[in-house]
Amino acid sequence: MGLTDMHGGDVHFRGKKITGVATQRRAHLQPGGLVWVPQERKMFPSLTVEEHLTVVARPGHWNLQRVYEIFPRLHERRQNLGNQLSGGEQQMVGHRAR
Repeated sequence: MGLTDMHGGDVHFRGKKITGVATQRRAHLQPGGLVWVPQERKMFPSLTVEEHLTVVARPGHWNLQRVYEIFPRLHERRQNLGNQLSGGEQQMVGHRAR
């Protein structure tokens, strides 16, 4: 994911060489893409799910409605604080926040 420099060899994903593919393009590899969601979620315990999603909002097709369609559990928990979520729920928020 670009966190370390390569010193030799190649990286393959689903049979395709991706050694020279820019890190930001790896998420769009077909089929399925390749992303990294870190274990440490860095949730603010005093912000709600909706506040987390709003604070990182950018122009484009990813709005709250779209996020909630893909992650309905986040819609159910939208008023819960970051420290009230399970690890998986925190990862859903973290995945969208990147």
